Amino acid sequence: MKRILSFGIAVAVCACAMIVGCAKAPQNETIAANAAIAAAKTAKAPLFAPEQFKSAQELITSAEAELKVQNAKSPFSRNYDKAKKMLVEGTAAADAAKSAVAANKEKISEEAKVLFDKAKAAIDESKKMVEGLIKKKNKDAVALKAKLDAAATSLPADLGKVTEDALIVTRDAIKEALASAESVKASIAQLAPAKKGPAAKAKKGKKK
Repeated sequence: MKRILSFGIAVAVCACAMIVGCAKAPQNETIAANAAIAAAKTAKAPLFAPEQFKSAQELITSAEAELKVQNAKSPFSRNYDKAKKMLVEGTAAADAAKSAVAANKEKISEEAKVLFDKAKAAIDESKKMVEGLIKKKNKDAVALKAKLDAAATSLPADLGKVTEDALIVTRDAIKEALASAESVKASIAQLAPAKKGPAAKAKKGKKK
């Protein structure tokens, strides 16, 4: 009877050990991570919070790879702690990326407006200067005007109608237009240096 009782206890202990020893895959964490990534994508985090979104993706991809490694092991040697940790961190990173979208979008929009005003002013100012050179039949003036016309054409007709998907591309195009206008302005300054004022002329007269 004692042998039977001892055997039963041993079986019970082994059964408990088997239950405890078999680690459970972090299914809930996996579902939460995938849902967070999907929500971040819908909010356009890849466009407006690319670094944070990339970090989230990398964490979750690494977690999935770790899950495969653990699943390939025997049931009693699996350990999902590392995968679970990365899934939780990846979920938090995806949520952070989603939360950052609105602020980043506003920042890019404001930057585009400032650049647009600067580019418009630089193009208008340079056009007046280059027209004066054209009247003087300067051989380089026509090419400079063509460059200004191209810069002006690259500016959006109405910045307020630019879609979210095109916002970053538009901002970068405006930045290039501004750089082009400033380059033309610098070239014009070399072709038509500023006239010397009365003080400079008087100083020159004294040297004589």
